[in-house]
Amino acid sequence: MAGFVSSARISANLERRADHALQLAAISLPIALRKGDILVVDDIAKAIMADDAVVHLTVREQNIVIFRETREKYEDKDYAYFNTSPQFIVKQKQLYFSDITTKNQYIGSITLVISRAGVRNEVIENVLGIVGLTIAVIVVIALTSLF
Repeated sequence: MAGFVSSARISANLERRADHALQLAAISLPIALRKGDILVVDDIAKAIMADDAVVHLTVREQNIVIFRETREKYEDKDYAYFNTSPQFIVKQKQLYFSDITTKNQYIGSITLVISRAGVRNEVIENVLGIVGLTIAVIVVIALTSLF
């Protein structure tokens, strides 16, 4: 039971992290894309990739890929693999540009893939911690009842 609750909580946290990364990208990328500032796009994308849970990121201006990075472990995987596997959270967001003269002009998109592998490892650590504490309590009770 504790493992399931912990897993659900950790998974929800991953979803929030993905949504947060996309929201930050939706705020910062459109201006860089509009100006054609590829160095800024690259910096923003690399900042998102700094999160170890992120395994793939693609930034497009219209239909042109401006940035694409996949962790080495997953380089042979394609979008369909990530999208159909329960081990990954795949999120996509359309990017729009607005200024004084332009309102909500589609400028591109961002695709983010986050691995749930950390969730499994964290749940295992939590369950092992609970089992360890339970064994310690049993040993303490056993020792105190002997004396």
